[in-house]
Amino acid sequence: MRKFSSIIRKFAAGTACACALALTVPAWGLQAEAASATIAFSDPDAQVGESFTVNVKIQSKDGKIGDSDLLLSYDPNVLEFVSGDSASGGAGSVKIKAASGGEDTAAFKLTFKAIGPGNTNITVGDYEIYDADSQPMDISKVGSSAIRVQGTAGQSSEVALSGLEVSPGVLIPEFSPSVTAYTVNVAIDVEKIAVSAVAQDSGATVSVSGGDNLVEGTNQVVCTVTAPDGVTKREYQITVNKTAIPEAQGPMPGADGVVLSNQMVTVDGESYGIAQSFSSRLIPEGFREQATDYNGAGVMAAVSDSGMELLYLVKADGTGQFFVLDDSGAFAPFVTIQVAQKTIVVLTPDSSVEIPERFNETVIQLNGSYRVTGWVPAGDPDQKYCLVYGMNSSGVKDFYCYDLAEKTIQRYFPAPPNKYDDAQVDAIIDSYNALQDAYNQRFLYIAGLAVLSAILLIILLNVLLRRLFGRGRKRDDYYRDDEGEAPRRTSRPRREEYYNPEPRERSVRRSQEGPENTAYQSQADREIRKKKKEDDLDIIDL
Repeated sequence: MRKFSSIIRKFAAGTACACALALTVPAWGLQAEAASATIAFSDPDAQVGESFTVNVKIQSKDGKIGDSDLLLSYDPNVLEFVSGDSASGGAGSVKIKAASGGEDTAAFKLTFKAIGPGNTNITVGDYEIYDADSQPMDISKVGSSAIRVQGTAGQSSEVALSGLEVSPGVLIPEFSPSVTAYTVNVAIDVEKIAVSAVAQDSGATVSVSGGDNLVEGTNQVVCTVTAPDGVTKREYQITVNKTAIPEAQGPMPGADGVVLSNQMVTVDGESYGIAQSFSSRLIPEGFREQATDYNGAGVMAAVSDSGMELLYLVKADGTGQFFVLDDSGAFAPFVTIQVAQKTIVVLTPDSSVEIPERFNETVIQLNGSYRVTGWVPAGDPDQKYCLVYGMNSSGVKDFYCYDLAEKTIQRYFPAPPNKYDDAQVDAIIDSYNALQDAYNQRFLYIAGLAVLSAILLIILLNVLLRRLFGRGRKRDDYYRDDEGEAPRRTSRPRREEYYNPEPRERSVRRSQEGPENTAYQSQADREIRKKKKEDDLDIIDL
């Protein structure tokens, strides 16, 4: 019985211990839950050359902060670490290592010096924070410090570019400092694009990104300009379209980088496509790459210092060449003449050499300081060329024409002889002048006769008209008088007075002789007057 009772007591004691252990398990689970904390920073502003303080705070709402270990990063071009609480570092990093404080907040002060303008940040790279029981804390929020460092007083805020170029390709539209968005078309085989950007303010900084490892399709290249004050910035966006060359263009030896636009032109009856861009290796000597506007669209061109503009045109079979674009918008093939290199040895002609006529001897300067005998055209004040006597590489001696402006030389060919000598030419000129004077004098005579004839014609017409209208009036007067009508008033004496000087006396006598005699005499008088009038008319007609 005693043995059985002992077994019962041991079993009861074990059960009691197991229950006690089970009751303690929830308490251990609650103690193992980690406390949380946050890391915060202040955001100070500063000017270049000033020292300033950045406050770092670790705060927990549900526990006590123990040991702390932080690793911070900053831009060494803008900031310089000076000192700090429980901190050490430099060259872009600071390490904070603090022992247990037993508080819910741990604060640190870091001192920096602003050495360059710009906006920068102090960030947390790595951290280990423990509570008072040396358990890791859960960091729910990790902040950073945003610092704005302004330049010294009077520094410029200019962020514009004075020049922007790309290669290969051409900017569309043409560059302007106020335009910040551009497009460039390149061929499918272009892997990268070079961007040359020049700031208007020499103190500004320029950075370019996105120009390497171009992919087929659309690529973005960003050119960022930072003003001397370190704060003001501007971005120039360049959209690079990398597309395949159209199949119609085909392979073009040496014409890599050619991208066709959608514009077509016809030159001498043949159609050409205008190249949007082309490789700079195709540009002829003496020309430079430049964007130009054709029919409202930007295309790549080759331009000389004199202003000559070349566009690259491509045929349907894929062959391309440069064409000259004149001011009227017309195209002409760009053709050059290659002059072979030659050497002429200048000699002094002997007495057997006949100097060309109408040339005067002079001294010219060749190759810098060498003075040789030459001949210039007589009476030519400009002296654009001269003659020199020399020998070529074949040993042939002759006169050569040397262009003083172009510095080129060619053989001299005398002008063909004239058909007439000077005396004959002078005689021909004198004969022509005399003939011209005779023609002029004859013209004056003819003009005078024409004027005189016109005057005589006018006089003759005037006389004929006066006679014609005068005879009509005389006939009317006679017939009115015969019919008993009152004669027309006139300042001229009537014709009866010429042939009958005493008409009034006969009228008085007829009135005194009586009515019968008067009537008879009146009838007789009328017959007489009528006869006289007819005679007068016959005389007038004559």
